[in-house]
Amino acid sequence: MEIKKMGIMGMGAIGGIYGKELMNTFGDDFYAVADGERGERLKKNGIKVNGDTIFPKVLSTTNPETKLDFLILAIKNYQLEESFSEIRNIIHKDTIILPLLNGVTATERIKEAFPENEVLRGLVYITAEKRENGEIYSNNKGTITFGDTENKELSQSVKLVKDIFDKAGINYNIPEDMISAQWRKWIINIGSNQVSAIVRNGYGKFLEIEELNKVLKNAMFEVVEVAKACGVYLPVEDVDGYDERLKVSQPDLKTSTLQDIENKRRTEIEYFAGDLIRMAKKVGVSVPVNETLYYLIKSIEKMYS
Repeated sequence: MEIKKMGIMGMGAIGGIYGKELMNTFGDDFYAVADGERGERLKKNGIKVNGDTIFPKVLSTTNPETKLDFLILAIKNYQLEESFSEIRNIIHKDTIILPLLNGVTATERIKEAFPENEVLRGLVYITAEKRENGEIYSNNKGTITFGDTENKELSQSVKLVKDIFDKAGINYNIPEDMISAQWRKWIINIGSNQVSAIVRNGYGKFLEIEELNKVLKNAMFEVVEVAKACGVYLPVEDVDGYDERLKVSQPDLKTSTLQDIENKRRTEIEYFAGDLIRMAKKVGVSVPVNETLYYLIKSIEKMYS
């Protein structure tokens, strides 16, 4: 198996940042997967990423010119199932699929739809946003964390993706325990994304306002309790040490959920508090803070004019 053709479905903030690096390295072997009006807009206007406008080749799923050997999914969680029919047209049985979706359920959902394919686990640590003018901005290159469920010895698929990222200069991390790694990112989403969306402010306010910091931490501590009940390693130190990570974040940058609320888009709340509430119920853990955050964000969505 060799990766010759690769692409990203979902050229938003995350897809744009990493799509730029892959296109600059692999040229016409990299594709932005898009159809209809979005595809035509990409062809005509390209994407502006950190001041540079790029024009990646566009791969239509309705009439694809090729099949991809490696597909990165950077779409929203709620778009995943509806994308399966499109994905099926641009992959073959040996295509490696790497989801970079928020939450902890994407890999299992993809594996169920594409049992023949290698579906890795993945997540991204990066602060990136798509601004009102459509420009994608990030103050750093971030890090993609990926791999199989366990990575004591790297599989051929993980090695192939590692080689792609090495060539493109993309920062990555391959932990031994990807389940734990996913939950350690999920706990941040559940805390900062949800709270920031409700108070309509960026990362800086979490350190400025003591009461806001307490809500953030209480939401995160509930994730730790659910993780314990589910047998997932999630150190409580991740909560206690989150303030240090906030100190190096740009205070005005906005979480993805806040960006969704401001643009009156559907949020990923079902894959943050929603999934946590459902898991907590199964293992008998109470999560009142996250239930409140869930109901508030669902209410905000219903109040869109």
